[in-house]
Amino acid sequence: MWIGNNFRRRHARDAKTGGNVNEKPEGNSPLIDVYVSGQLTPNAPQLKSMRLSWSLFAQQPTGPEVTMPGVTGEGDYHSIVGPVLAKTTENTLLAFAEGRRDSIDDFGDMDIILRRSTDYGVTWSDIHIVHRYGDGQIGNTCPIIDHETGRIYLLSCTSVKEERAILTGSSYREVWFSYSDDDGLSWSEPRNISSMARKESWYWYATGPAAGIQIRSGKHRGRLVVPANHSFLTEDGSSEYACHSLYSDDRGETWKIGSVSGPGGNENQIAEVGDDLLIQDIRLQTHRTGYRAYRYSHDGGETWDEMRSHTGRPCTKTQGSIIALSEHPDGVHNILVTSNPAPIEARRALNRREHLVCRMSMDGGKTWPKSLVVEPANAGYSTLIEIDDDRIGVFYDRHPRLSFRTFYREDFRLEG
Repeated sequence: MWIGNNFRRRHARDAKTGGNVNEKPEGNSPLIDVYVSGQLTPNAPQLKSMRLSWSLFAQQPTGPEVTMPGVTGEGDYHSIVGPVLAKTTENTLLAFAEGRRDSIDDFGDMDIILRRSTDYGVTWSDIHIVHRYGDGQIGNTCPIIDHETGRIYLLSCTSVKEERAILTGSSYREVWFSYSDDDGLSWSEPRNISSMARKESWYWYATGPAAGIQIRSGKHRGRLVVPANHSFLTEDGSSEYACHSLYSDDRGETWKIGSVSGPGGNENQIAEVGDDLLIQDIRLQTHRTGYRAYRYSHDGGETWDEMRSHTGRPCTKTQGSIIALSEHPDGVHNILVTSNPAPIEARRALNRREHLVCRMSMDGGKTWPKSLVVEPANAGYSTLIEIDDDRIGVFYDRHPRLSFRTFYREDFRLEG
Protein backbone atom coordinates (compact mmCIF):
# COMPACT_ATOMS: atom_id res chain seq x y z
CA MET A 1 0.00 0.00 0.00
CA TRP A 2 1.32 3.41 -0.98
CA ILE A 3 2.10 5.71 1.93
CA GLY A 4 3.19 9.28 1.52
CA ASN A 5 2.33 12.90 2.17
CA ASN A 6 -1.19 12.52 0.78
CA PHE A 7 -1.80 9.65 3.21
CA ARG A 8 -0.63 11.63 6.23
CA ARG A 9 -2.38 14.86 5.19
CA ARG A 10 -5.60 13.02 4.47
CA HIS A 11 -5.58 11.24 7.83
CA ALA A 12 -4.96 14.50 9.69
CA ARG A 13 -8.04 15.91 7.97
CA ASP A 14 -10.06 12.73 8.58
CA ALA A 15 -9.29 12.94 12.27
CA LYS A 16 -11.16 16.23 12.26
CA THR A 17 -14.09 15.08 10.13
CA GLY A 18 -14.52 11.65 11.70
CA GLY A 19 -14.07 9.82 8.39
CA ASN A 20 -11.29 7.64 7.03
CA VAL A 21 -11.34 6.90 3.32
CA ASN A 22 -8.82 4.10 3.80
CA GLU A 23 -11.21 1.96 5.83
CA LYS A 24 -13.93 -0.21 4.37
CA PRO A 25 -17.23 1.42 5.38
CA GLU A 26 -19.66 -0.44 7.59
CA GLY A 27 -23.39 -0.64 6.90
CA ASN A 28 -22.90 0.52 3.34
CA SER A 29 -25.81 -1.36 1.75
CA PRO A 30 -26.77 -1.32 -1.05
CA LEU A 31 -23.21 -0.60 -2.19
CA ILE A 32 -21.69 -3.90 -3.25
CA ASP A 33 -18.89 -5.02 -0.98
CA VAL A 34 -15.97 -3.92 -3.10
CA TYR A 35 -14.00 -1.07 -1.64
CA VAL A 36 -10.43 -0.41 -2.68
CA SER A 37 -8.11 2.32 -1.49
CA GLY A 38 -4.56 3.31 -2.34
CA GLN A 39 -2.96 1.45 -5.25
CA LEU A 40 -5.73 0.17 -7.53
CA THR A 41 -4.26 -3.27 -8.20
CA PRO A 42 -0.74 -4.70 -8.51
CA ASN A 43 -1.79 -6.55 -11.67
CA ALA A 44 -2.50 -3.42 -13.70
CA PRO A 45 0.91 -1.92 -14.60
CA GLN A 46 -0.67 0.83 -16.69
CA LEU A 47 -2.27 2.16 -13.50
CA LYS A 48 0.65 1.74 -11.12
CA SER A 49 1.26 5.47 -10.79
CA MET A 50 -2.37 6.25 -9.88
CA ARG A 51 -3.57 6.59 -6.31
CA LEU A 52 -7.33 6.33 -6.50
CA SER A 53 -9.79 5.38 -3.82
CA TRP A 54 -13.11 4.10 -5.05
CA SER A 55 -16.31 2.23 -4.33
CA LEU A 56 -18.89 0.92 -6.74
CA PHE A 57 -21.88 3.17 -6.39
CA ALA A 58 -24.76 0.88 -7.29
CA GLN A 59 -25.11 -2.76 -8.29
CA GLN A 60 -26.68 -2.91 -11.73
CA PRO A 61 -28.84 -5.75 -13.04
CA THR A 62 -27.49 -9.00 -14.39
CA GLY A 63 -31.08 -10.14 -14.92
CA PRO A 64 -34.18 -8.21 -15.95
CA GLU A 65 -34.20 -5.83 -12.98
CA VAL A 66 -32.66 -5.03 -9.64
CA THR A 67 -34.53 -4.03 -6.48
CA MET A 68 -32.96 -1.28 -4.41
CA PRO A 69 -34.54 0.09 -1.22
CA GLY A 70 -35.54 3.74 -1.25
CA VAL A 71 -36.01 6.21 1.56
CA THR A 72 -39.46 7.09 0.21
CA GLY A 73 -40.45 3.65 -1.07
CA GLU A 74 -39.29 0.80 -3.22
CA GLY A 75 -37.37 1.63 -6.39
CA ASP A 76 -37.29 -1.26 -8.86
CA TYR A 77 -35.03 -0.29 -11.74
CA HIS A 78 -33.78 -2.06 -14.80
CA SER A 79 -30.96 0.50 -15.17
CA ILE A 80 -29.53 3.46 -13.30
CA VAL A 81 -27.80 6.03 -15.53
CA GLY A 82 -27.14 9.77 -15.86
CA PRO A 83 -24.73 10.48 -12.96
CA VAL A 84 -24.72 14.05 -11.61
CA LEU A 85 -22.82 15.31 -8.54
CA ALA A 86 -23.21 18.34 -6.31
CA LYS A 87 -21.73 19.38 -2.95
CA THR A 88 -23.93 21.34 -0.55
CA THR A 89 -22.92 24.12 1.80
CA GLU A 90 -23.02 21.48 4.57
CA ASN A 91 -20.36 19.48 2.66
CA THR A 92 -22.86 16.76 1.79
CA LEU A 93 -22.29 15.04 -1.55
CA LEU A 94 -25.44 14.57 -3.61
CA ALA A 95 -25.31 11.87 -6.30
CA PHE A 96 -28.28 12.16 -8.65
CA ALA A 97 -29.18 9.65 -11.35
CA GLU A 98 -32.07 8.47 -13.51
CA GLY A 99 -33.74 5.27 -12.32
CA ARG A 100 -35.10 3.62 -15.47
CA ARG A 101 -37.71 1.04 -14.56
CA ASP A 102 -38.24 -0.93 -17.78
CA SER A 103 -35.08 -0.68 -19.90
CA ILE A 104 -31.87 1.27 -20.42
CA ASP A 105 -33.53 3.32 -23.20
CA ASP A 106 -33.57 7.12 -23.01
CA PHE A 107 -37.37 7.17 -22.81
CA GLY A 108 -40.00 5.35 -20.76
CA ASP A 109 -40.85 5.15 -17.08
CA MET A 110 -38.03 6.73 -15.10
CA ASP A 111 -37.47 8.66 -11.86
CA ILE A 112 -34.96 11.15 -10.54
CA ILE A 113 -33.19 9.36 -7.71
CA LEU A 114 -30.61 10.54 -5.19
CA ARG A 115 -28.10 9.18 -2.72
CA ARG A 116 -26.40 11.39 -0.12
CA SER A 117 -23.01 11.09 1.53
CA THR A 118 -22.04 13.02 4.65
CA ASP A 119 -18.50 11.59 4.80
CA TYR A 120 -17.12 12.72 1.44
CA GLY A 121 -18.19 9.61 -0.45
CA VAL A 122 -17.07 6.87 1.94
CA THR A 123 -20.65 5.74 2.63
CA TRP A 124 -23.92 6.58 0.92
CA SER A 125 -27.56 6.65 1.95
CA ASP A 126 -30.15 4.40 0.40
CA ILE A 127 -31.86 5.61 -2.75
CA HIS A 128 -34.28 8.49 -2.32
CA ILE A 129 -36.83 9.09 -5.08
CA VAL A 130 -36.74 12.85 -5.65
CA HIS A 131 -39.37 13.16 -8.40
CA ARG A 132 -41.63 10.89 -10.43
CA TYR A 133 -43.66 11.81 -13.50
CA GLY A 134 -46.37 9.17 -13.47
CA ASP A 135 -45.23 6.46 -15.87
CA GLY A 136 -43.46 9.04 -18.07
CA GLN A 137 -39.89 10.25 -18.19
CA ILE A 138 -38.26 12.75 -15.86
CA GLY A 139 -34.52 13.30 -15.95
CA ASN A 140 -31.70 15.47 -17.27
CA THR A 141 -30.96 16.51 -13.72
CA CYS A 142 -29.28 19.87 -13.09
CA PRO A 143 -28.73 20.86 -9.43
CA ILE A 144 -27.39 24.27 -8.38
CA ILE A 145 -26.07 25.13 -4.93
CA ASP A 146 -26.91 28.57 -3.55
CA HIS A 147 -23.75 29.36 -1.57
CA GLU A 148 -25.40 32.32 0.14
CA THR A 149 -28.57 30.64 1.46
CA GLY A 150 -27.73 26.92 1.33
CA ARG A 151 -30.80 26.20 -0.80
CA ILE A 152 -30.37 23.53 -3.49
CA TYR A 153 -32.14 24.24 -6.76
CA LEU A 154 -32.99 21.46 -9.20
CA LEU A 155 -33.93 21.72 -12.86
CA SER A 156 -35.18 18.72 -14.84
CA CYS A 157 -37.08 17.80 -17.99
CA THR A 158 -40.10 15.59 -18.68
CA SER A 159 -41.67 13.87 -21.68
CA VAL A 160 -44.19 11.15 -22.41
CA LYS A 161 -42.95 10.10 -25.88
CA GLU A 162 -39.66 8.85 -27.28
CA GLU A 163 -37.04 11.20 -28.71
CA ARG A 164 -37.96 10.53 -32.36
CA ALA A 165 -41.49 11.82 -31.79
CA ILE A 166 -40.13 14.91 -30.06
CA LEU A 167 -37.57 15.61 -32.79
CA THR A 168 -40.34 15.69 -35.41
CA GLY A 169 -42.56 17.97 -33.35
CA SER A 170 -45.33 15.46 -32.63
CA SER A 171 -44.53 15.64 -28.91
CA TYR A 172 -42.57 17.96 -26.63
CA ARG A 173 -40.53 18.23 -23.45
CA GLU A 174 -41.20 20.46 -20.47
CA VAL A 175 -38.78 22.09 -18.02
CA TRP A 176 -39.31 21.99 -14.25
CA PHE A 177 -37.81 23.72 -11.21
CA SER A 178 -37.79 22.60 -7.58
CA TYR A 179 -35.64 23.16 -4.50
CA SER A 180 -34.55 21.74 -1.15
CA ASP A 181 -33.96 23.67 2.07
CA ASP A 182 -32.86 20.68 4.18
CA ASP A 183 -29.65 19.56 2.48
CA GLY A 184 -31.42 17.36 -0.08
CA LEU A 185 -33.60 15.35 2.31
CA SER A 186 -36.88 16.67 0.89
CA TRP A 187 -37.89 18.65 -2.19
CA SER A 188 -40.57 21.14 -3.13
CA GLU A 189 -43.23 20.30 -5.69
CA PRO A 190 -41.79 21.02 -9.15
CA ARG A 191 -42.88 24.21 -10.92
CA ASN A 192 -43.19 24.28 -14.71
CA ILE A 193 -40.88 26.95 -16.19
CA SER A 194 -41.14 25.86 -19.84
CA SER A 195 -42.58 29.16 -21.02
CA MET A 196 -39.44 30.95 -19.83
CA ALA A 197 -36.86 28.26 -20.59
CA ARG A 198 -37.63 27.06 -24.11
CA LYS A 199 -38.74 28.47 -27.45
CA GLU A 200 -41.66 27.14 -29.51
CA SER A 201 -39.34 26.28 -32.38
CA TRP A 202 -37.24 24.00 -30.15
CA TYR A 203 -38.18 20.32 -30.05
CA TRP A 204 -35.84 18.12 -28.05
CA TYR A 205 -34.80 19.93 -24.87
CA ALA A 206 -32.50 18.96 -22.01
CA THR A 207 -30.91 20.62 -19.01
CA GLY A 208 -27.51 19.24 -18.00
CA PRO A 209 -27.16 16.43 -17.23
CA ALA A 210 -24.62 18.19 -15.02
CA ALA A 211 -24.68 20.71 -12.20
CA GLY A 212 -25.31 24.38 -12.86
CA ILE A 213 -23.44 27.15 -11.06
CA GLN A 214 -24.01 30.22 -8.97
CA ILE A 215 -21.59 32.95 -10.06
CA ARG A 216 -19.28 33.74 -7.13
CA SER A 217 -17.54 36.95 -8.25
CA GLY A 218 -17.80 39.94 -10.56
CA LYS A 219 -20.79 42.07 -11.46
CA HIS A 220 -23.12 39.08 -11.88
CA ARG A 221 -22.35 37.58 -8.48
CA GLY A 222 -25.26 35.50 -7.18
CA ARG A 223 -26.67 34.72 -10.63
CA LEU A 224 -27.75 31.13 -11.32
CA VAL A 225 -26.53 29.73 -14.65
CA VAL A 226 -27.74 26.44 -16.16
CA PRO A 227 -26.30 24.40 -19.07
CA ALA A 228 -28.95 23.27 -21.58
CA ASN A 229 -29.39 22.10 -25.16
CA HIS A 230 -32.16 21.69 -27.71
CA SER A 231 -32.97 20.57 -31.24
CA PHE A 232 -34.59 22.46 -34.10
CA LEU A 233 -35.60 21.76 -37.69
CA THR A 234 -33.43 23.02 -40.54
CA GLU A 235 -34.73 24.32 -43.85
CA ASP A 236 -34.57 20.84 -45.41
CA GLY A 237 -36.64 19.41 -42.54
CA SER A 238 -33.82 17.54 -40.77
CA SER A 239 -33.07 17.81 -37.06
CA GLU A 240 -30.11 19.78 -35.78
CA TYR A 241 -28.83 20.42 -32.26
CA ALA A 242 -27.44 23.45 -30.45
CA CYS A 243 -26.65 24.37 -26.86
CA HIS A 244 -27.57 27.42 -24.83
CA SER A 245 -27.67 28.57 -21.22
CA LEU A 246 -30.39 29.67 -18.83
CA TYR A 247 -29.82 32.30 -16.16
CA SER A 248 -31.75 33.76 -13.24
CA ASP A 249 -31.05 36.84 -11.13
CA ASP A 250 -33.90 36.22 -8.66
CA ARG A 251 -33.02 32.77 -7.33
CA GLY A 252 -35.06 30.85 -9.86
CA GLU A 253 -38.29 32.83 -9.85
CA THR A 254 -37.73 33.90 -13.46
CA TRP A 255 -35.39 32.63 -16.16
CA LYS A 256 -33.89 34.03 -19.35
CA ILE A 257 -32.26 32.23 -22.29
CA GLY A 258 -28.64 32.88 -23.20
CA SER A 259 -27.41 33.00 -26.79
CA VAL A 260 -27.49 29.81 -28.83
CA SER A 261 -24.37 28.04 -30.10
CA GLY A 262 -23.60 27.12 -33.66
CA PRO A 263 -24.96 23.83 -35.06
CA GLY A 264 -23.86 20.64 -33.37
CA GLY A 265 -23.62 21.79 -29.75
CA ASN A 266 -25.28 19.42 -27.31
CA GLU A 267 -24.92 18.39 -23.66
CA ASN A 268 -22.62 20.71 -21.75
CA GLN A 269 -21.50 22.11 -18.43
CA ILE A 270 -20.51 25.65 -17.42
CA ALA A 271 -17.73 26.77 -15.08
CA GLU A 272 -16.65 30.16 -13.74
CA VAL A 273 -13.17 30.93 -15.06
CA GLY A 274 -12.68 34.29 -13.34
CA ASP A 275 -14.36 37.63 -12.76
CA ASP A 276 -16.97 38.10 -15.50
CA LEU A 277 -15.77 35.09 -17.48
CA LEU A 278 -17.55 31.73 -17.91
CA ILE A 279 -16.60 28.74 -20.03
CA GLN A 280 -19.06 26.28 -21.56
CA ASP A 281 -17.65 22.79 -22.25
CA ILE A 282 -19.68 21.10 -25.00
CA ARG A 283 -20.44 17.72 -26.54
CA LEU A 284 -20.56 17.89 -30.32
CA GLN A 285 -23.54 15.91 -31.55
CA THR A 286 -23.40 16.78 -35.25
CA HIS A 287 -20.69 18.61 -37.21
CA ARG A 288 -18.43 16.83 -34.76
CA THR A 289 -14.67 16.69 -35.05
CA GLY A 290 -13.81 14.01 -32.50
CA TYR A 291 -12.95 16.65 -29.89
CA ARG A 292 -14.65 18.66 -27.19
CA ALA A 293 -15.99 22.10 -28.06
CA TYR A 294 -16.05 25.21 -25.90
CA ARG A 295 -17.05 28.88 -25.85
CA TYR A 296 -16.76 31.81 -23.42
CA SER A 297 -19.20 34.33 -21.96
CA HIS A 298 -18.13 37.74 -20.66
CA ASP A 299 -21.55 38.78 -19.34
CA GLY A 300 -22.68 36.00 -17.04
CA GLY A 301 -24.13 33.64 -19.64
CA GLU A 302 -26.26 36.13 -21.56
CA THR A 303 -24.14 36.03 -24.71
CA TRP A 304 -21.39 33.64 -25.77
CA ASP A 305 -18.43 33.69 -28.13
CA GLU A 306 -18.27 31.46 -31.17
CA MET A 307 -18.13 27.73 -30.41
CA ARG A 308 -14.77 26.11 -31.22
CA SER A 309 -13.29 22.62 -31.13
CA HIS A 310 -10.31 22.01 -28.88
CA THR A 311 -7.90 19.69 -30.69
CA GLY A 312 -6.01 18.96 -27.49
CA ARG A 313 -9.03 17.29 -25.95
CA PRO A 314 -10.20 14.25 -27.93
CA CYS A 315 -13.62 12.88 -27.02
CA THR A 316 -16.13 10.39 -28.30
CA LYS A 317 -19.65 11.65 -28.96
CA THR A 318 -20.90 11.81 -25.38
CA GLN A 319 -21.44 14.06 -22.38
CA GLY A 320 -18.53 15.34 -20.27
CA SER A 321 -17.94 17.52 -17.22
CA ILE A 322 -16.02 20.66 -16.28
CA ILE A 323 -15.52 22.32 -12.88
CA ALA A 324 -13.48 25.21 -11.55
CA LEU A 325 -11.41 24.54 -8.44
CA SER A 326 -11.39 27.07 -5.63
CA GLU A 327 -7.72 28.03 -5.85
CA HIS A 328 -6.87 31.24 -7.75
CA PRO A 329 -3.14 30.93 -8.55
CA ASP A 330 -2.81 34.25 -10.38
CA GLY A 331 -5.78 36.13 -8.95
CA VAL A 332 -7.73 35.88 -12.20
CA HIS A 333 -8.13 32.36 -13.54
CA ASN A 334 -9.42 29.35 -11.72
CA ILE A 335 -7.90 25.93 -12.18
CA LEU A 336 -10.25 23.93 -14.41
CA VAL A 337 -10.72 20.16 -14.47
CA THR A 338 -12.62 18.24 -17.13
CA SER A 339 -13.63 14.62 -17.63
CA ASN A 340 -14.73 12.74 -20.74
CA PRO A 341 -14.18 9.43 -22.55
CA ALA A 342 -11.13 9.72 -24.84
CA PRO A 343 -10.49 6.35 -26.53
CA ILE A 344 -7.69 5.96 -29.05
CA GLU A 345 -8.50 7.38 -32.47
CA ALA A 346 -9.64 4.17 -34.17
CA ARG A 347 -12.03 3.33 -31.35
CA ARG A 348 -13.13 6.96 -31.04
CA ALA A 349 -14.30 6.73 -34.66
CA LEU A 350 -16.51 3.83 -33.54
CA ASN A 351 -17.95 6.06 -30.80
CA ARG A 352 -16.71 3.76 -28.04
CA ARG A 353 -17.40 5.05 -24.54
CA GLU A 354 -14.26 4.10 -22.69
CA HIS A 355 -10.94 5.42 -21.37
CA LEU A 356 -12.21 8.18 -19.07
CA VAL A 357 -9.61 10.95 -18.91
CA CYS A 358 -9.51 13.96 -16.59
CA ARG A 359 -7.51 16.99 -17.70
CA MET A 360 -6.35 20.11 -15.85
CA SER A 361 -5.95 23.66 -17.15
CA MET A 362 -4.10 26.41 -15.29
CA ASP A 363 -4.97 29.18 -17.77
CA GLY A 364 -8.76 29.24 -17.89
CA GLY A 365 -9.20 26.52 -20.50
CA LYS A 366 -6.77 27.73 -23.16
CA THR A 367 -4.42 24.78 -22.71
CA TRP A 368 -4.78 21.42 -20.95
CA PRO A 369 -1.24 20.17 -20.26
CA LYS A 370 -2.01 17.75 -17.40
CA SER A 371 -4.06 14.57 -17.57
CA LEU A 372 -5.03 11.50 -15.57
CA VAL A 373 -6.67 8.29 -16.79
CA VAL A 374 -9.37 7.57 -14.23
CA GLU A 375 -10.94 4.56 -15.95
CA PRO A 376 -9.23 2.70 -18.83
CA ALA A 377 -12.24 0.45 -19.54
CA ASN A 378 -15.96 1.19 -20.03
CA ALA A 379 -16.86 4.78 -19.14
CA GLY A 380 -19.62 7.04 -20.44
CA TYR A 381 -21.30 10.03 -18.82
CA SER A 382 -19.37 11.60 -15.95
CA THR A 383 -19.57 14.44 -13.47
CA LEU A 384 -16.90 16.06 -11.26
CA ILE A 385 -16.90 17.70 -7.85
CA GLU A 386 -14.21 19.39 -5.76
CA ILE A 387 -14.29 17.53 -2.45
CA ASP A 388 -11.68 19.59 -0.61
CA ASP A 389 -8.33 21.33 -1.20
CA ASP A 390 -6.67 18.06 -2.24
CA ARG A 391 -9.34 15.74 -3.61
CA ILE A 392 -11.63 15.65 -6.62
CA GLY A 393 -14.54 13.22 -6.97
CA VAL A 394 -15.82 11.75 -10.23
CA PHE A 395 -19.15 9.93 -10.56
CA TYR A 396 -19.49 8.13 -13.86
CA ASP A 397 -21.34 5.54 -15.90
CA ARG A 398 -19.16 2.45 -15.90
CA HIS A 399 -21.74 0.25 -17.62
CA PRO A 400 -23.30 -1.85 -16.23
CA ARG A 401 -22.87 0.16 -13.03
CA LEU A 402 -22.21 3.66 -11.75
CA SER A 403 -18.95 4.32 -9.95
CA PHE A 404 -17.70 7.05 -7.64
CA ARG A 405 -13.96 7.62 -7.31
CA THR A 406 -11.73 10.19 -5.71
CA PHE A 407 -8.28 11.29 -6.77
CA TYR A 408 -5.76 13.99 -5.87
CA ARG A 409 -4.64 17.13 -7.64
CA GLU A 410 -1.06 15.94 -7.60
CA ASP A 411 -2.05 12.72 -9.39
CA PHE A 412 -2.23 14.70 -12.65
CA ARG A 413 0.81 14.32 -14.91
CA LEU A 414 2.12 16.45 -17.76
CA GLU A 415 1.20 14.97 -21.12
CA GLY A 416 3.82 14.05 -23.71
